[in-house]
Amino acid sequence: MLKHFRDVSEEFGIIPYCKLNTNVTKMTVIGKDYWEQTYELALEKAGEESIVQVASICFYPGNLTNPKRITYKGEETFDGDIVYGISNEFDYANVKGVQASIIGSGAFSVENVRTCVEFAATKIFMICRRKTLAMPRIVSWYINQSWNFISAADTLVTMAPMYDLIGVDQWSYYAIFANESRTSVTIRQKSRFGIGDVYFLSMYYGHTEHIVDDVKRVSYHKIHLMSGRCLDDVRVMLKLLGFHGEFENDRLLKIKELYGWWANRDHRRYIVAEPLGVDANNFGGTSFSPGAISWAENHVWLMHYPKDFVAITESGQMPTHKADESIDRPAYVVEARHGALTGISLGSLVPGIAERGNVLGPLARQKMWECNPIDKFLECCRNEWYGWSKQIQELGYEKEPPAYPYTDADLQRYLEMEQEALRRAEAQWLKRQGK
Repeated sequence: MLKHFRDVSEEFGIIPYCKLNTNVTKMTVIGKDYWEQTYELALEKAGEESIVQVASICFYPGNLTNPKRITYKGEETFDGDIVYGISNEFDYANVKGVQASIIGSGAFSVENVRTCVEFAATKIFMICRRKTLAMPRIVSWYINQSWNFISAADTLVTMAPMYDLIGVDQWSYYAIFANESRTSVTIRQKSRFGIGDVYFLSMYYGHTEHIVDDVKRVSYHKIHLMSGRCLDDVRVMLKLLGFHGEFENDRLLKIKELYGWWANRDHRRYIVAEPLGVDANNFGGTSFSPGAISWAENHVWLMHYPKDFVAITESGQMPTHKADESIDRPAYVVEARHGALTGISLGSLVPGIAERGNVLGPLARQKMWECNPIDKFLECCRNEWYGWSKQIQELGYEKEPPAYPYTDADLQRYLEMEQEALRRAEAQWLKRQGK
């Protein structure tokens, strides 16, 4: 992937304009007239300082910057690895042949289950205060190949085969808000979906135990839970407790209030970090790249057509967010609803941005079907499933290997379900138009 990035950057002549491994230490606004102002950036690289003048700033800092850190009573007596399961802080070879615990239930926790299976942990205890929905790979494929979006209700329907395998009702999770008929559904949870099948397979074998509880204290090779239960002979504790943003990013752009993705309603100071959690009744994608493309294009559009920003500011539709130090939340770190409302508002207020959205949606579907056609993707999922099954059985779990929960017929049924939803949406639109 890195070679591909370099090749594309060289092909399009980007490299001469890049200053890699360079820190921006200060931003100064030059000029008092809004439509004429520019920015001066102080740069630092390898101890050398320089100044550059720019017409606009787009900043993509990410929000997975600083892991939330909690120290439990008795950690000094644990006599094992107590680490944060991120950023290569831990050598996962240390879980081989031992029992490991994962504190947390979000996307990074699900990924750590996979890694602990890969490195042959004999048992995984996943401890959380409330369970977060994880997503099977087929469901992720189904959403990413969609023409427009998949409703939260249909998303939960397609999760059923995998959750049935582990004897869990996906509709029972705290994240689900639905009417009695389950026709109007919203999924609202603090973490994004962990995507992968091995989490479910490990649960099926009993190799992973997902425990709703909290850590009270630890002692020598033990984790004592609030409920009174004690987990014995645990040698590794992986903490996956979420992240805090970096207030220095707010200070650099002098953000008093984030307006959509803009600092202080200045269309040239643009900052986007992937919104936190899930809060939606429809899903058009589960990967980062479609959002990244639209975020970049939105900024470029308003650089080319700055007066379109006037309609945005006059509309009163754009969500705002201020820093909240009481929860260690900078202004630029926003919830999923803020991100969704920003995207919807931009599409409704700027026709050019809406037109680009109409291009990117079909393009994402085309790329998904060309790179991951249904038969090829399902075959890969099955092969991976049986490979993980064999690996877990070699750890001493003798339960009969389950068939992969999804079949060709299931996927065809889901695609027909999507087409039916599109027909209903079209009929409703025609009705509203009086046709």
